[in-house]
Amino acid sequence: DLYFLSTEKMGKGRVNSLYRDYKAQLIRKGTERSAASAESMRQLAVEIGKALGLEVHGTIKLNFSGFVQTIDAIGGIDIDVPEDLVDPEYPGPNYTYEEFRIGKGLQHLDGATALKYARSRHSTSDFSRSARQQQIIVAASEKAKDLGLLRSPRKVSDVMNIISKNMETTFQVRELLGFADIGKKVDRQNIVSMQLSDVNGLFGGLSDEGGFLYAPPREEFDGAAVFLPVSIPEFPVTWKQIQFLVTLLTTNREAFIDPPTILIANAGAKEGSARLLGAELTRYGFNVIKTRNFGKPNTPFDRSWMSVRQDNTNMLEPTLSLLADLFDFTEMKTPPEGSFGEENPDLLIVLGKDYRYTPLQDLIR
Repeated sequence: DLYFLSTEKMGKGRVNSLYRDYKAQLIRKGTERSAASAESMRQLAVEIGKALGLEVHGTIKLNFSGFVQTIDAIGGIDIDVPEDLVDPEYPGPNYTYEEFRIGKGLQHLDGATALKYARSRHSTSDFSRSARQQQIIVAASEKAKDLGLLRSPRKVSDVMNIISKNMETTFQVRELLGFADIGKKVDRQNIVSMQLSDVNGLFGGLSDEGGFLYAPPREEFDGAAVFLPVSIPEFPVTWKQIQFLVTLLTTNREAFIDPPTILIANAGAKEGSARLLGAELTRYGFNVIKTRNFGKPNTPFDRSWMSVRQDNTNMLEPTLSLLADLFDFTEMKTPPEGSFGEENPDLLIVLGKDYRYTPLQDLIR
């Protein structure tokens, strides 16, 4: 769970505990239960928004029963399960465990199965669990769109009845209906999403998208499994990396919808610079396919440069514009023959003697 070291009103602790404890504190002071819950959700949204550098306009809390009923109300959802999933310790009734199993491939899930698919902890990692939850959100929104949910008074009534009994929110009903109307116009292909990961490239190789975390030795945290940001050691601890990721994805979305392939080659920079930059760009969602030395033998350049494969210059404009804002790379229109190598990437970045590795969050201007 996400852990806050400090908050303005809620103290410190896990995000779920902050909501629970602050709600209990307000109730003890005489606040009505539903009002205490709404205020706790609002305060939690403020803290998460500050961490992300992004205004969170409202919150929704849906219980498990409401989740199951909502999925069933739209006739279930279709999910392409990426790998076989077997969880021998899925929570059963009366504090028992039961096995949950689902096979790889396209599956139609009813509400109960979708809940198990979203909650399963003992099969794959927490990171893949968050990816499964994103899958369900997308699948449910697509199913509602395909059904023309907003055009069916009966279906709207069914869903609203479920929501009224199982959901708490700081939004008004008219706002929720407005979101649904906006959602039906959204092209799924233009949605950019990412999960955090501990495949971070710190000890060789590239990172995964979202590879902003690492796992310190458990003995340093009394045996607890803990993830810390790769920006540690950093004092005071900040959220600069995550905030920069949010900035990239919200203000430069076009560069990430269909990201071009990128090759990074070292031609005079400090040894390991190409790998470091490759891991860093991959972490933020750029499609780095390889890092290596430039040429045989390594050909040094005084200044770093980048070059676009000539058959797709227009396609790369959003990415070129973004990289130009971040780095002082010269664009070379006519690179030396054979520069793109057998990898033949869309974009070639060559690091010269002038290059000094700097984490992307420190390049914000």
